[in-house]
Amino acid sequence: MLSRITASGYFKSTKELKRLWNEELIPHLRRLELTAGRGIRIQKMTAGTIISATTTSGANAALADGGLLSSFQVKFDEEKKKLTVGAGYVNCNGFCKKFSGAEITPENGVLCLTAEKSGTEWKHGVKFAEFDEYNFPLAEIKVEDTAVQIVQYPVSVAVFTISKVCPLTRAGAK
Repeated sequence: MLSRITASGYFKSTKELKRLWNEELIPHLRRLELTAGRGIRIQKMTAGTIISATTTSGANAALADGGLLSSFQVKFDEEKKKLTVGAGYVNCNGFCKKFSGAEITPENGVLCLTAEKSGTEWKHGVKFAEFDEYNFPLAEIKVEDTAVQIVQYPVSVAVFTISKVCPLTRAGAK
């Protein structure tokens, strides 16, 4: 690659390019101070610096009215008298896929995205359940007479880490 860059005529030699890289560019970059801003989070750790996008710049976005457009957005459909759960991304044991959304009849409790193994694939749906390794909480729902109150949990990606105890480990413990 260096020979291709020097052949382009920008640099007279590979030696000059290496000198510029090591003596000018690298020190210049080290002098720069990273600053967090809207949608950017910086975490300085002993092993290095992590630069990541916060929820307002990716799957979740702030709306003009101050609301939040979120993955798995839960809304109440007055006509159908059902809760609609919007689309979102799911990471199940490292495998990512898009959840297309669902509908469910409202009731009091925690509305969760579910993970269920079907053959070699993970299937996802929604149900009212307690949070555990197979149920990821999306919103808390309260139904009183004809009113439905939704407390949405902000979710960018629903992450499931599902594992079983290794039978060899269990046998070795006895």
